[in-house]
Amino acid sequence: AERQIIPYYGGKREYDQLIAALRQAPFVDALPDPLPEPPPSPLGTPPAQPARRSLWLRLGVTAALVLIVAVALAALVNSGSPPAPAAPPTQTAAPPTSTATQTATVAATATDDPTEPPDSTVAAASPTNGPVSAGGELVAALIYEGENALTFLMVEAGDPRGITLILSADEAYPLVASFDVLRLMSEPLPAGTCLRFERANGSLPPLPTACNERFPVRLNDSDVFWWSDASVSARAIRVEFTRAVAGGGSQVLQQVCSPTPPRCDLVEFHE
Repeated sequence: AERQIIPYYGGKREYDQLIAALRQAPFVDALPDPLPEPPPSPLGTPPAQPARRSLWLRLGVTAALVLIVAVALAALVNSGSPPAPAAPPTQTAAPPTSTATQTATVAATATDDPTEPPDSTVAAASPTNGPVSAGGELVAALIYEGENALTFLMVEAGDPRGITLILSADEAYPLVASFDVLRLMSEPLPAGTCLRFERANGSLPPLPTACNERFPVRLNDSDVFWWSDASVSARAIRVEFTRAVAGGGSQVLQQVCSPTPPRCDLVEFHE
């Protein structure tokens, strides 16, 4: 009976059935007492080996856990670091301008006339739009010297910047547009100063005796405005004087000069 039980060692249900059958068999003398306890697995069964699939599964789970921990640590480190400061906008600062440079710029703006004609031309303008003289009176004379010269004489010291020579409604010549000395002056011109229009290729007459200082401007034949080649004679000129008045504003005085006599004293411009 023991030899018959041993091969079934480990099978609980089969084992119980076999014991019951043996107990009822008339040929069985006696069963061993106590009977051997059934083992957890049948005899001759090799111990269970871990499946290769379970090994790779555990390795994969472990790697995934390591990766998750690494990512979590990196997130914690980044969240604890202060954000990088934004780069400030790039600005190109203009170099500071010195007071001397600013003064020079203002002076150039006040004195430079971009419409200044070259020395060989004279600028025409509309009447009554010329500059204003700061002085209230002007003692001066316009002197005809033939076809090659015309002189504006300062009989007494004064400011002639408000003088405009007018020949027609659309032909006017402010003195300040032709003579640099007027744009640069900072005080009245002295008596005896002569502003002289001269024909560039003509034979110049002697300078009037009343002239102590001469400021000439040379003109081409086409720019000689006081002489008519068609009539071979000098043209009458209306002299307009714009002066400042007390309380602000300006006043315009006029006087017509004819070529005869050659010297036209501008008596309308002073008391």
